[in-house]
Amino acid sequence: MGITSISGREHLLVDSVNSLLSGEYIPFKIIISLPYVYKNHKNEINIKLVQSLAKHKNVVILRDIQDFGPITKFLGVINFIEKEKNIIPNKTFIVCCDDDLIYKQDALKIMVNQIMKNNYLACSFYTYINLINICRVGQGADMFAVRFDITKGLHQFYNTVVLNNKLLFYHDDLVVSVFLKHNKIKLEKINYPSGTCYVHVNHNISALAKLTGNKSRKNLNIQLVIENSNFYSKIFLIISKIFLIINNKLDELFKIFIK
Repeated sequence: MGITSISGREHLLVDSVNSLLSGEYIPFKIIISLPYVYKNHKNEINIKLVQSLAKHKNVVILRDIQDFGPITKFLGVINFIEKEKNIIPNKTFIVCCDDDLIYKQDALKIMVNQIMKNNYLACSFYTYINLINICRVGQGADMFAVRFDITKGLHQFYNTVVLNNKLLFYHDDLVVSVFLKHNKIKLEKINYPSGTCYVHVNHNISALAKLTGNKSRKNLNIQLVIENSNFYSKIFLIISKIFLIINNKLDELFKIFIK
């Protein structure tokens, strides 16, 4: 599993990881990526506040890693697996979570069972449709799982699309989902039996809201991906944008098509 955090949220991180460690299905490894230096945060993480997690044999705290933004939760695990292939099982799944949620005891067990039963390559307990990229988007908050062997190229994709983009820097779920679409990987939605896969929320999205303004997640990324995509992708996205303008009921149509 992958998770990351920033200064001031250490106590939330500890509670979140402990909820995963006490679940009905214990992760093979929980990789906590905590860079020494953050791009948009002056304060360094207080490692003493999270050091208690290191006593668990299933927990690895990575410090020597670049801050990629929230997507560090994915890229940190990828870096770890690439270096430790000898101890990582074949067809390993990277399941990413948020640091401000307390997860239900059966959440990961249900996800793993569904992955094994249906042979999924990527899945999440919650998804939505991004209208500009015409793709289903998973959510780290609701556990976002991707099989490791299909993440090849995610680093390069990040460097091409996100590295110098202040807005996309904070939208890891969207970036990973667009990456999956570009690689023709289907993202599946898993239905949690009742409500959400977590029991307690400590979300603070004010910083993200300031960056995105009033833009809906469904319509985010209009110019950003167009500017960084190949020629054919640009043409497709421009046509999609025009179609959206003349048909404001496209969202409802998608809800019908994806059921």
